[in-house]
Amino acid sequence: MLPATLLFGGGLLFWLGLLSGRRALLYGGGILLGTLFAWMVELGNVQPTILPVLAGIVVLARALAT
Repeated sequence: MLPATLLFGGGLLFWLGLLSGRRALLYGGGILLGTLFAWMVELGNVQPTILPVLAGIVVLARALAT
């Protein structure tokens, strides 16, 4: 239940922040989604080889936000 809550809450905050232009919501959603992703890597549900791809996505999102 916790992963679903983090996924829904993080996604909702991220998109609300992106659409409304509020950085606090955008970053809050990103932090929740990042926490969920890190937890899934720790549990072994996601292979650690995806981490460079995730870093590229974060850099792209950061560049688009500025």
